[in-house]
Amino acid sequence: MEKTDESRGKMKEKREDLQGIRGVAILFVLMMHLKQDSFRLGFIGVDMFFVLSGFLMTKILLSKEVSLKSVGTFYIRRFKRIVPLYMLLAVATYIYGYFFILPPDRKQIADDLFWVYTYSSNIQPVFQKLGYWD
Repeated sequence: MEKTDESRGKMKEKREDLQGIRGVAILFVLMMHLKQDSFRLGFIGVDMFFVLSGFLMTKILLSKEVSLKSVGTFYIRRFKRIVPLYMLLAVATYIYGYFFILPPDRKQIADDLFWVYTYSSNIQPVFQKLGYWD
């Protein structure tokens, strides 16, 4: 295991085995996007990311003395790290779509923003009666 410096001056372990799993997950997702007809297992790469993230987040939480304050601090830090970029990317996608996507598809992008901003895009196909690959 290699130790690397974090921006806050703390040390963290970098596990090469988990980096390998992360690499495989990236390849699955990329292969699906590049060769969608012949490689349809990209969703497995996404699932691998979720499992890996859950493992690492749990490891971080359990590495310290667990208290209500420490769990709250953990989630506040995650929120501050993820949400601003998430919202910026959603707005940038909408602006890009407005200028570079054909008018009939613009409405779909605007409709998708509701699902994005409510963090419920994973259940959108259920309400719109779509299949996984539609």
